[in-house]
Amino acid sequence: MREAGASIAAENGATIDQLKAIFGWTTSQQADLFTRAARRKKLSGYAEKLLMPDQNENKNVPLSEANFEKWDRKKENEK
Repeated sequence: MREAGASIAAENGATIDQLKAIFGWTTSQQADLFTRAARRKKLSGYAEKLLMPDQNENKNVPLSEANFEKWDRKKENEK
């Protein structure tokens, strides 16, 4: 039960010092385990999105549909 609570607290952003205070730990070793696991879990969630991007986001757009003209005009006006 304590491990589940520590995991939940770490995943919700609890710091090492906060975990030590909540669970009565005197050293940072145990709290560090939970905060590292929470960071790994969060990072793996971000990585998963990189591996499986949104299908519509990366669709091929024909050059006739691309909106390059506005950008090109801005560059010409800045000169």
